[in-house]
Amino acid sequence: MKRETKRRNNKGFSLVELIIVIAIMAILAGILAPQFIKYINKSRVSTDIQNAQQMATALSAEFADTERTTAVTQQTVDPAKAWDDAAETVDNENHRSQEDVFGGEPKVKAKSDYKFAYEVSASGVVNVYVIKDSSKITLYPEVTAGSDWDK
Repeated sequence: MKRETKRRNNKGFSLVELIIVIAIMAILAGILAPQFIKYINKSRVSTDIQNAQQMATALSAEFADTERTTAVTQQTVDPAKAWDDAAETVDNENHRSQEDVFGGEPKVKAKSDYKFAYEVSASGVVNVYVIKDSSKITLYPEVTAGSDWDK
C-alpha cells in the first residue's frame, strides 16, 4: 500500500521547481542575447568587407578587359548605370552595366543607409568605399582605421 501512495503523489514538477527553471533560463537568455547581437553585427561587417573585395576584383577585371587607360572617378553602385559613366565615352560593346560587372547590386549590411562606391585610377588601382552624405569609409584595399567596419 505504501508503494502505491508514493507513485500517485509523484506526478511531476512542483510549481516552485518550474518557476526556478524558468528564472534560470531567463538569466541565461539575458546574458547570451547581447553576445549574440555583437556576433550578428560582426558578421554584417565582415560581409561588407568581403563584398568590397569582390567588387574590387570585378572592377579590376573589367578595367583590364576593356583595356582602359583613363581613371573612373567615384561612382556609387547603381545597377541601372554603366560601370564607367564618369569616364570619357567608350564604344558600346565595352559599355556594360554595373549589374553585369558585379552580378547584381551588393547591399551594405552593417548600416543600411550607406551605399557602396568605387573609383579606379588610370593605373588600374581600385578603391571601394561605403558612403553616406559626405562621409566616406574605405573598405578596400584597407579598412579605414577607427571606423565601424574595422575587423
